[in-house]
Amino acid sequence: MTRLPGLPTACVVLAAVVAGLLFAPVFGVLPLILPLVVPAAVAFAVTVVSSRRDAVVPWRPVLALLAGLLAVVETLLLPTTVAGVPTGETLRALVTGATQSWRLALQSTWPARPEPELMLFVPLLTLLGCVLGVELLDRWGALPALLPSFAVVVLSQCYRATTGVAAVLAAVAYAGAAGTLLVTTGADQATEKRSLGSVRLAAPAVALAVVAAIVGGLLPSGEARYALRDNQFAPLEDSSVTSPLDELADRLTHPDIPVFTVDADAGVDRWPVVVLTEFDGVNWTPGNRYRRLGAALRPGPEIAVPVKRRSADIDLVDSGGPWLPSQPLPAGVEGVEPLVEERQGSLLLPHAARPVGYTLSWWEPQVDRNALQGAAIDRSLAAETGGVGQVPPGIAELADRAVAVRPTFQAAVALERFLRTEYRLATGQHLPTGHSWPQLKEFLLDSKRGTSEQFAAAYVALARIKGIPARLVVGFRAPVTVFAALILELWSPGSA
Repeated sequence: MTRLPGLPTACVVLAAVVAGLLFAPVFGVLPLILPLVVPAAVAFAVTVVSSRRDAVVPWRPVLALLAGLLAVVETLLLPTTVAGVPTGETLRALVTGATQSWRLALQSTWPARPEPELMLFVPLLTLLGCVLGVELLDRWGALPALLPSFAVVVLSQCYRATTGVAAVLAAVAYAGAAGTLLVTTGADQATEKRSLGSVRLAAPAVALAVVAAIVGGLLPSGEARYALRDNQFAPLEDSSVTSPLDELADRLTHPDIPVFTVDADAGVDRWPVVVLTEFDGVNWTPGNRYRRLGAALRPGPEIAVPVKRRSADIDLVDSGGPWLPSQPLPAGVEGVEPLVEERQGSLLLPHAARPVGYTLSWWEPQVDRNALQGAAIDRSLAAETGGVGQVPPGIAELADRAVAVRPTFQAAVALERFLRTEYRLATGQHLPTGHSWPQLKEFLLDSKRGTSEQFAAAYVALARIKGIPARLVVGFRAPVTVFAALILELWSPGSA
């Protein structure tokens, strides 16, 4: 080991910090600045100081790593310390962060909450890139010293690729640090022809990489075909939970039992609880692609119309399960930390004590209802909304009689009109129950009398038979009505 000059060391550290900041699409820029800059600055200072004493130089990487870890603790894990002194809880948090935080971040919506248990792996990777890069600079030279930080760059892009102006700025910053490193180390070794030649060979490659990054960042880019988070979802414990659909009859016969209270603006009277997508002919089951709700949830790319953010304070008394009253496009939740099914808007809070109070924010698309009259239906979503199991005899013919045209929004309206005119709503104390094919067949072909449970389940089943993607939604309607409703996947100009 040798004494290291300050400028090349600073370039290696800067490259590692820039690489760590490329996780900004996951956590945002501001939450990353202190946890990355402070440990890197501390590691740099320890490296420079220890390089001035020959007796300390062999211990330089150990000292830099320990000092950087202490800085990580002071910036992210301060609540686990006692007056700034690490404790056993601090050590456990570091171990958990090093082994689990990378996965927890993948299981969250983005931007994720800037919490230590989710983002600790980023400053740890950056610190490791700083220390390894400095030692490689000492032993192997400039180009090998950039390998650790470049590995962090690659990993960050596997989480979510940086695009646009942010990609250009990151490319310029990283290339600036790398170029300065190559120039300064080349100048120090100018007397060695082989070293100087390596710099000359590397310079065009670095320049080409910068140009490619700038051009690539300015060009429009499509959605990545693969990302690490594609198959990473929050684990759900296997437990026996009663489906809200099974509770409809009891809710309808006891409408005076309070479930939750809402303090919201006027105009919101329906509160979905759970979306049921899969139907095997016997049971309707909800989706299982839940993620931890991050700092904010933005509308997906399929929502291209203007949206308005709304909010409400909800005090939950007892919804009968782990699901929370929500809206189709939730934006954020304060007061609790639920899981969210992004495509459905369902919120799930396992092991929550009742009652629960929280503030729900959601996006409300601003769409002219008249624009839906001639809208086509996105039939590509049929695979996502599930099937219908084994259809009993006579049901397909009934669907053809109800809707004789191709799947459009008007066809969906015609099916709703058919059920409204040909069937009647059951009232009183002795209400029909069930939503599997035997009960639906009885409702559709024989009794023609049912509750909202049979109406909604029959509608969704018939719609799917006719190629109209539909999902069953169970929820509540103010002030006292329990409903089983449905969501149609429609396509209109710029909205879903």
